[in-house]
Amino acid sequence: MQAYGSPIAVARSLAREAYCSWGSATASKIHTFGVDRLRAELEWMGVRGIEFLYGASANFGQLPRDAEIAELLADVRRRTGYPKKFFTNTAKNATERIFHISKILHDAGLAKGATLSPQTWSKESLVSIKRSNIKPKTYTDLQRMFTDAGIPTYAEIIVGLPGETLTSFCAGLDQEIEMGQHDGLAVYPCRVLPGTEMAEPEYRKAHGIVTRMTPILANHADLDNETVGPTEYEETVIATASMPVDDWRTAMLVSWFVQAFFCMGLARYPLLWLKARGVTVTQFARWFLGKAFEPGSHLSGEQFRALNHVWEMAGADPTELAEPCWNDLGAFPQIRWPLEEATWLALMTERTRYFGELEGALWRFCNERGIKHDASLTAAICRNMQELVHWTNAVDPALRDPGTFARRVVWYGRRGQSFLQGETPRATYPTGSTGSNGAGN
Repeated sequence: MQAYGSPIAVARSLAREAYCSWGSATASKIHTFGVDRLRAELEWMGVRGIEFLYGASANFGQLPRDAEIAELLADVRRRTGYPKKFFTNTAKNATERIFHISKILHDAGLAKGATLSPQTWSKESLVSIKRSNIKPKTYTDLQRMFTDAGIPTYAEIIVGLPGETLTSFCAGLDQEIEMGQHDGLAVYPCRVLPGTEMAEPEYRKAHGIVTRMTPILANHADLDNETVGPTEYEETVIATASMPVDDWRTAMLVSWFVQAFFCMGLARYPLLWLKARGVTVTQFARWFLGKAFEPGSHLSGEQFRALNHVWEMAGADPTELAEPCWNDLGAFPQIRWPLEEATWLALMTERTRYFGELEGALWRFCNERGIKHDASLTAAICRNMQELVHWTNAVDPALRDPGTFARRVVWYGRRGQSFLQGETPRATYPTGSTGSNGAGN
């Protein structure tokens, strides 16, 4: 039996943010595990064919010895062929060391993406959660270094942090894209963890925090072989004084759109073309979400309506979520796919119809906003997007099986843009100023 995933911890390290459990529990200490122990564990996993390894450290790369651990991991991969991918959270400010470690993992074929973790770009929210963010120059330098070296990155953003508004949240997503983050945006709902300042009654009251207990549904869990036992729950923030529940739901849906349609390439060329004409990605996303309930059966609209139902239940039902709609994906592995990956797979199974609908949506948006265009141009942009997106009729025979393709390209290869045939040229459409040509929410 093939083993697909295992965690490994090299250290426990902390921060002092209001939402951070590790920081609240242990202040500023770092507890490390011995290199000999880690070497033995990595060897054990490699010999036993563990495909996917999750590094459970909060700030991998913070310590000088982390480069040695990366070398150990790369050596095990070269000798045993495993693990196939290694995922971890990297430190936010150790620029040169993080780049060096990421290059070691990338060159060994292990990297699932280097982490750049602003969590939020809202100054008000940063004050509320007592976080000192990654400096914009540091972030930009890191992004440029990784991009020039061909190393994928992704940014982590949290929905529902105290002090964040829907407007500032969308502005933060657009800022990420403006700063060059096209590889991946990982967006998570804020969760209240025991022992954190955010869990204190005074903090909850001061920031108007409203939560729901929601089931913990592990991404990529094997639905046929999940551990039998009681359902575990986590406390998810669904509203704050600055982000009412309706705004929270919109933020979750905008996040889904940005991840699936921009980061995963379902509409990246059209969105970059619009961006050059003053329309931000989140502005188009909110226009699209507003059209999704109109009469007529459209593939992307069907996806939105199904996902909206999930988020409505998260906001209304304090104890239960219906079995998510993204589990049943036909020929693809029966695992719990993240929303954006499930959308990608569902739309790509009917790619000709989807890209035809995309062309129509682009045409309609331009007409409504007074953006100059013609039929041949919008058709060419959508056609180029369709040709760029990688599908199971790939050159590599091993990827012609839908299940293998979904696992290795969409799951394992997502951060590296494996679903795109060649790197998306970021300079294809020049940056435009926000707000022109009738753009707006």
